[in-house]
Amino acid sequence: MDDAGTPIHSSEAVVDFTTCRALVVDDSERNHRIIRAFVESMGITQIEAAFDGVEGLEKVAAFSPDLVILDIKMPGMNGHDFLRRLRALPENADLPVLVVTAHDDREHRSAVFLEGATDFVSKPINGVEFVARAGVHLRNRLLMREQTLFRQRVSEELAMASRMQQELLPSAEILERAQNELGIGIEYHFEPSTELGGDLWGVRTLGDQRAAFYMVDFSGHGVAAALNTVRLHTLVDLVDAQTATEPAHVLMHLNTALGGLLPRGQYATMLYGVLDLAEGSFTYSSAAAPDLITGDAKASSIERHAWNSLPLGIDPGARYETRSLNVAAGHFLFFHSDALSEMPSADGDVLEEEGVLRLVRQHSMRFADGESPLSALVQEFRGDSPVDLDDDLTLLWLSVLG
Repeated sequence: MDDAGTPIHSSEAVVDFTTCRALVVDDSERNHRIIRAFVESMGITQIEAAFDGVEGLEKVAAFSPDLVILDIKMPGMNGHDFLRRLRALPENADLPVLVVTAHDDREHRSAVFLEGATDFVSKPINGVEFVARAGVHLRNRLLMREQTLFRQRVSEELAMASRMQQELLPSAEILERAQNELGIGIEYHFEPSTELGGDLWGVRTLGDQRAAFYMVDFSGHGVAAALNTVRLHTLVDLVDAQTATEPAHVLMHLNTALGGLLPRGQYATMLYGVLDLAEGSFTYSSAAAPDLITGDAKASSIERHAWNSLPLGIDPGARYETRSLNVAAGHFLFFHSDALSEMPSADGDVLEEEGVLRLVRQHSMRFADGESPLSALVQEFRGDSPVDLDDDLTLLWLSVLG
């Protein structure tokens, strides 16, 4: 209804305002009754009243309104002072304030807008105009609330997915067992991106001084990419012991399995290899993974092993081959995800594969001196104040002891 008692009808789409709260700050009892009637006509029942600016600020803190309807001319703290005090608090920056005023001149309105008013309604109040203007700001308020809740849900889901992804990484017990059984050193660095990527690495001991190592990088980001790492982790665990020693067969098996699980357009790169210290070999296969780097701690022989092949999950008929390298005491193997070669380093340069090779060569001799080559490499790449990553960074350094 308007101030003459006429029912109010809005042409706006119907929105449920019943969860909203309104605060009326006005020193006039009559204005309170009129404004309350307008507000109630919108379906709002949670309405509080304040009769000056001081009480209004107290009600804002205690009542948490979604809309404040404010009179400017009040005894004590007037509307001008109320607005300045209200907007001085960061938590009230987005609270809509609908000012009710008899002043219609541009100078007055400009001043009140500068003090923090959101909108105006002129006196005498026109009910249709009041409901329309209040409705606009309440709809925006509800939309902002939904967006905030959505962002919170997304943040919680990403945090949960990140924890889940971290839990898939080899435990300290698994790493200790692999190191003891094979007589090797295992260092790794896993740093998830802000958007959460699809990196994963793992190790599986196979007995007789053998262990399988793998590194995976799924396309895309977010919860879907993290869930894909869970899928693949499960599939790798289900590979039987005999097949696990045959890298090309493992990739073909995983490629077939992922082809029926991944949505169109999603895929994974993967390097899978078996380190056999009884035979002094590393047999491996690649599905479009970044180049494997091998060498010795004296940096006298360091190589990058490039390989053209298809990622997993694209072609169910893709074939993969196994290659073999000789390994002995003092040798190392370095796996990395593409974040190392494709993201800017601390100095702003993108390393690409040749730059990664130079970085590995530069730090490989640290192992012979009892230092950590991987820690130094990460320090140089990321710097002292690293920026947030746009992709997961996963690095694995295997050192053959003896």
